[in-house]
Amino acid sequence: MAINNGTCESTRTIVTATINPLPTAPTTTGNSRCGNGTVVLGAAGGSAGQYRWYMVATGGTAIAGQTIASYTTPSLSATTNYYVAVNNGTCESTRTIVIATINTIPAVPTTTGNSRCGTGSVTLSASGAAAGQYRWYTVATGGTAIAGQTNSTFTTPSISITTTYYASIYNGTCQSTRTPVIATVNTSPNAPTVSGNSLCGPASFTLTAAGGAAGQYRWYTQATGGSALAGETNSSYATPVISTTTIYYVSINNGICESSRTPATATILTVGCNTIPPTINPVPLTTVVEGKITLDLIPLITAPGVLDVSSIKIKTQPSSGAFAEVVNGILTIDYMGRKFKGKEFLTIEACDNGNLCTDQPFTIDVAGDIIVYNAISPNNDGKNDFFYLKYIDIFTDSQENTVSIYNRWGTNVFETTNYNNSTNVFRGLTDDGNELPSGTYFYKIVFNKTGESKTGYLQLKR
Repeated sequence: MAINNGTCESTRTIVTATINPLPTAPTTTGNSRCGNGTVVLGAAGGSAGQYRWYMVATGGTAIAGQTIASYTTPSLSATTNYYVAVNNGTCESTRTIVIATINTIPAVPTTTGNSRCGTGSVTLSASGAAAGQYRWYTVATGGTAIAGQTNSTFTTPSISITTTYYASIYNGTCQSTRTPVIATVNTSPNAPTVSGNSLCGPASFTLTAAGGAAGQYRWYTQATGGSALAGETNSSYATPVISTTTIYYVSINNGICESSRTPATATILTVGCNTIPPTINPVPLTTVVEGKITLDLIPLITAPGVLDVSSIKIKTQPSSGAFAEVVNGILTIDYMGRKFKGKEFLTIEACDNGNLCTDQPFTIDVAGDIIVYNAISPNNDGKNDFFYLKYIDIFTDSQENTVSIYNRWGTNVFETTNYNNSTNVFRGLTDDGNELPSGTYFYKIVFNKTGESKTGYLQLKR
């Protein structure tokens, strides 16, 4: 190089043009994570302090302070491209891309627990993924998945207490958080104690058990399997009539678990058995209209075997509809509210403990007559307002009647036919409708069907 001033030129000086080579672009190692967070990226090919990390492929400004071979990104929620170059203090290489990959975490599975009664295995289930993607754990976090358990169901080992397991979904890249699922072990009730029975047969047996509450018992005809006998949920069970010794079984079901079954034997005796049924001595039963009968039946029953008091019952009820029952051998018949008179029947049944039974009819004689209420006070207060002849309108032989009222001098002051205690009554008025004064009067009732009559006096008070 020389300088020329337009007239003269200087001597020439050497000037060197130096071409500095660019550093080789770095190699990079991307990285990934599951879900939001930071990612550590790596580069190689330069020395510590020579690296420059960028958010763009060209231009822009290097990320401040990031001059080493690794770079930790800020928290990311999506896959992001970064770039890195090597700067040797003179020149900077081209930039190499490096990718921070954010993988989506699978949704947590839904789970279904299960239960069992007593020690044993429990099958748990999960849903939300394909077969092979499930992971089952014994802890909520950390730990190692249960080996080989990658499907939607997991059968636990034998357990004796309620245990919580956990299920997650692994899609080959990421794993969801874990969902708890409970294997519940319920305590089984203790087996009941039982009382068998021995009878001469054929017979129906009453077997009893203890240890549970009413409604918790289950009676079976076999030791295991099968169905419980329908409707038999209480501590006693009346068998059908059997002729050979039979074993029944009973358990306790608390609504969740059922105990093991306890055998209860109904033994048919083969020696010393009575073959003659009880006899019942039929005594006459009498009462009055709307009356009540109470009778101890036990002294009337002779049983060659052993009388079963609980078997004594009414087999045929009275046709009048009167209330009748037998409780502990005591017969009660109540005609209250039943305006019946005459004869009717009921049948009593009694059995011995060998189920030999007998029936015996009893005759009931309900005696009845009209009842005269011989005082009236016709003041319309609803009490004794008319001459009340109880049952005169009920009995067939008294419905056709003639009722006459006389004063103390024997004068007939009132007379009517078919007196009925409702529309046709004596209210202290004469046949002409005039009020009779207070005093003593006399009545005569003639029953037209039988020709019988009834007389007496009545008091009229105003």
